[in-house]
Amino acid sequence: MLRELDAQAGRRSGPPAGGCLVVLLALLSLVVPLVW
Repeated sequence: MLRELDAQAGRRSGPPAGGCLVVLLALLSLVVPLVW
Protein backbone atom coordinates (compact mmCIF):
# COMPACT_ATOMS: atom_id res chain seq x y z
CA MET A 1 0.00 0.00 0.00
CA LEU A 2 2.80 2.43 0.87
CA ARG A 3 4.58 1.50 -2.34
CA GLU A 4 1.45 2.33 -4.31
CA LEU A 5 1.22 5.73 -2.62
CA ASP A 6 4.89 6.38 -3.38
CA ALA A 7 4.34 5.39 -7.01
CA GLN A 8 1.37 7.74 -7.32
CA ALA A 9 3.32 10.56 -5.69
CA GLY A 10 6.23 9.91 -8.04
CA ARG A 11 3.98 10.07 -11.10
CA ARG A 12 2.70 13.49 -10.10
CA SER A 13 4.92 16.25 -11.41
CA GLY A 14 3.14 18.81 -9.23
CA PRO A 15 3.52 18.95 -5.42
CA PRO A 16 4.18 15.38 -4.26
CA ALA A 17 5.87 16.48 -1.03
CA GLY A 18 2.70 18.07 0.37
CA GLY A 19 0.65 14.95 -0.33
CA CYS A 20 3.32 12.73 1.26
CA LEU A 21 3.36 14.90 4.38
CA VAL A 22 -0.42 14.71 4.68
CA VAL A 23 -0.31 10.91 4.31
CA LEU A 24 2.49 10.63 6.87
CA LEU A 25 0.59 12.79 9.35
CA ALA A 26 -2.55 10.71 8.86
CA LEU A 27 -0.60 7.48 9.38
CA LEU A 28 1.06 8.90 12.50
CA SER A 29 -2.30 10.00 13.93
CA LEU A 30 -3.54 6.43 13.45
CA VAL A 31 -0.40 4.64 14.67
CA VAL A 32 0.50 6.79 17.70
CA PRO A 33 -2.69 5.94 19.68
CA LEU A 34 -2.09 2.23 18.98
CA VAL A 35 1.53 2.40 20.13
CA TRP A 36 0.81 4.45 23.23
